[in-house]
Amino acid sequence: MKLSDFLKDIAVPAACLASGVAAAFALVSGSREHALLESRLIEFRQLDDREQKMVRSSFTEFSIQTDDRKRELIALHKAVQQNPDLKRGLEKYFAWWSSLSQPEWDNFPEMSREQQAAFARARINKLTEAGRTVVVDFSDWGQTALQSLHLTIEECGKIITDSLKDTRIPPEIKDELQQLQSPEDRSLALSLWLFEQFRNNPDRETLAVHSEKIRQAVMANVSDDVWKNQFQQIVRDNSEKSFIRYWVFRNLLVIFDRSTMTLGNRLTKRSPVSEAEIVAAFVGLNDKARQHSLMVMPSEEARMRLEMLAQSSRTQTPEQKLLVKFIEFARDRQRIIGAITFGLGNRRPQLNDSDSPSRPQERPQ
Repeated sequence: MKLSDFLKDIAVPAACLASGVAAAFALVSGSREHALLESRLIEFRQLDDREQKMVRSSFTEFSIQTDDRKRELIALHKAVQQNPDLKRGLEKYFAWWSSLSQPEWDNFPEMSREQQAAFARARINKLTEAGRTVVVDFSDWGQTALQSLHLTIEECGKIITDSLKDTRIPPEIKDELQQLQSPEDRSLALSLWLFEQFRNNPDRETLAVHSEKIRQAVMANVSDDVWKNQFQQIVRDNSEKSFIRYWVFRNLLVIFDRSTMTLGNRLTKRSPVSEAEIVAAFVGLNDKARQHSLMVMPSEEARMRLEMLAQSSRTQTPEQKLLVKFIEFARDRQRIIGAITFGLGNRRPQLNDSDSPSRPQERPQ
């Protein structure tokens, strides 16, 4: 289901209930009294530019509908006006549907009614956990049929720690873990250490061992059953294909990366760098060549480097040391992850159409 089709069939009536459709009804109905039209026109002129644009767009969408569809929209509008609970329900549904990725829109019509209901319940329940939901969008790392995964903060930490069960942790990392007070920070420290191991030793056997451990941790801790069922079904449907091992590890690494970035960003927010510290870090550079390079590089990159420099200048508590390590990882993470995934055979897999994971023929409930 394309976004444009969705807007015509679902989003338009939901999004325009409050203002757009109301104005459209007034404008297209020849039987409306002149006084009502004048009233609506006054209301329209009092809207800001964005709201006026929405009303015009709503009117255009309403005008191109069939007569039957227009009657349905009018009936829906009247029902919403009479029932505030229905309006809140539609707004909640619209917010949920708008949060889905394109693969999720595409997959939704293929599900049975029962599967659609289970999918909607799982996603809406996740949305109610305001600020606690992490969305892993696999399409950010290349084309994929795999829909987005929804995690909680706690699940991010558990995936990391469980992935490293029975793994030999060096003494210096153990000491670091003992000094950190927060379970989230300890999980972050373990994740950064594991990424460093991946980068230093990206051989097939090591990656295969860690891939299986991460897979077990993900399957044990993810509560998003809709995603879990799809992932497992894709693996089963493509078990005989040579690329599936790479595909599994790649997507598990995306989950691990997203969990790491989530925990690291939460640590960063606990210790923000002020504008004064950034300026002081720049002014304090004795190397004029470094100052010049910062001035000509992209602003986001320059700011990240100066933030790391400012963080490094602070009193180095265990949390501050961890934050500096995270900022270094965040700066180089795409190169690191690219080197890890392409290290599976030291080349990027060349996939043709027959090598692409096939979608599940029938998704488990």
